[in-house]
Amino acid sequence: PISVSAQKLLEDSSRLATTVETSNLKPIVHISPIKSSEDDRLHLVALTGGGSRLYLSTRNAGENNPNPRPYCLRLVSIRLPPGFAPSGPTQKPTKVHNGYYKAGLTLLASSPAEAADVLWLIWNGSLPQAGGNLMETHTVVPVEGHTWALAEVSPGSKLMN
Repeated sequence: PISVSAQKLLEDSSRLATTVETSNLKPIVHISPIKSSEDDRLHLVALTGGGSRLYLSTRNAGENNPNPRPYCLRLVSIRLPPGFAPSGPTQKPTKVHNGYYKAGLTLLASSPAEAADVLWLIWNGSLPQAGGNLMETHTVVPVEGHTWALAEVSPGSKLMN
């Protein structure tokens, strides 16, 4: 089995994002797989309590075999949430407690106040290796109460009836 401690992941993240406070890189609140059709070098994305996205691979850099059995877990890239770029918005996610990721769309549920959550929808249009310089877009939706779970509801779901 492959295992990497949360502390090791935080240390690796701090080395990649040297100007970012470590509180923005922890704790991990959600992990999602990345489909090989999106990127064959990245396999997981971890969402943190500060809204950062940690992109992970189960292969070493430069390895070209697209179907090897996973034998490592390696941090490849970090994307910071809105609010960290000088030209970005002043508001940024805080106290993120839940998340969801699929095909470049990230949803973050944050609790800046006790009685209400804020849902952040972040779309980057591609993963870091596909260009890295693409402008991200995001929107913020206030939610009355607490967001307990985030999941995709398919058209055939009983929830749609």
